[in-house]
Amino acid sequence: MTDRNTAFFSDEKSGENTLTSEDLTSRSLDSSNGLANTDLNLLAKKVEKSKKARKRRLIVVAIVLICAFGYLMYQGLTNSIQYFKTVDQAVADRSTLGTSTFRVEGTVVDGSIRRNGAQTLFSISSNGVTLPIIDSGSPPSLFQQGIPVVLVGHFDSGSGPGDTSLTFETNQIMVKHSSVYIAEHPNRVKAQNGTSR
Repeated sequence: MTDRNTAFFSDEKSGENTLTSEDLTSRSLDSSNGLANTDLNLLAKKVEKSKKARKRRLIVVAIVLICAFGYLMYQGLTNSIQYFKTVDQAVADRSTLGTSTFRVEGTVVDGSIRRNGAQTLFSISSNGVTLPIIDSGSPPSLFQQGIPVVLVGHFDSGSGPGDTSLTFETNQIMVKHSSVYIAEHPNRVKAQNGTSR
């Protein structure tokens, strides 16, 4: 019987040449040692390049995420601290404001409120300047003539019939309560922390 780990190479004359599988493996490694080292070097270089590429990708993804986060923070802060303009300031800055969204503050002109289908039309004024308003939202229950309001919207693009370049379009009306109103109507206005004024 022969051992599984032994390979027989017999010569017809002597029949005594035997090699183990370990001998064959070590000889094949010895004879191709230069080739094996080259393959290992190439493999190591590929692994190193792969690690560098992965690291570069991670850096690029991190930079993109940081930039996106920064942009969102900037937009959020800009929108949250967006101060309002008075009617006279908004009308004076009409050309620079264009159709960008901003807040405008004024007092609802007496007798100007009327409904036109789903829209509410009215005017607001401050410092002697009046601005016509088109509201496509639902006015709050406290909305009425003679009260100060802050509107979020933009100037009409002027594409409608007639000269509508000074018409302000909004869908958000915020009733602004003065200290006089608060004094006359105690416990009616809630502060941001939920307490009544």
